[in-house]
Amino acid sequence: MEVSRKNILISTSYSGPDESLIAGLLSYYGYGVGPDQFDAKSTFVIARLDGEPVGMLRLTRGSGPLQDWCLDGTNLPVGEEVIQLTRGVVLPEFRRRGVLRTMISAALDHVGRSGARLAVAAVEPTAPHLLSLLEAGFEPLPGVSLYAYAPQRTAYLTTMIYTVRKEARRPMHL
Repeated sequence: MEVSRKNILISTSYSGPDESLIAGLLSYYGYGVGPDQFDAKSTFVIARLDGEPVGMLRLTRGSGPLQDWCLDGTNLPVGEEVIQLTRGVVLPEFRRRGVLRTMISAALDHVGRSGARLAVAAVEPTAPHLLSLLEAGFEPLPGVSLYAYAPQRTAYLTTMIYTVRKEARRPMHL
């Protein structure tokens, strides 16, 4: 079964019923359990199939985890007009069904509605989901940068930038 936009939930906080979902997905991937210093100010895109959570993607506005995780001084865009996409995970049995692609699409819609002008992500250069980011309109910065994105986990990642088209930027009314 392919995931569709109707299966995507935008959660604006790391509390309530989604807290255990997020912690469970992160634990599954070895990122540690529970929130980090960026979760409280982040928005989460949650994918569900038949009501069950199968993936998530974190959106952090302004200064976020990529600045903290980047070890080699890569000049990342910063500021309130920048939203970072991190902690993108899809359970293995639900991969290759369009879950990540749909979550990225929902995330970029949210980025545009928020008034941001850029989205930033970092991904391993050989990761299959690099294609999903490229298809969504992200462009890679030249080279790779060293990131420490989890306790005792470092990798050389490609930094990806998405520029929000001016007509897509719409202030959100909350």
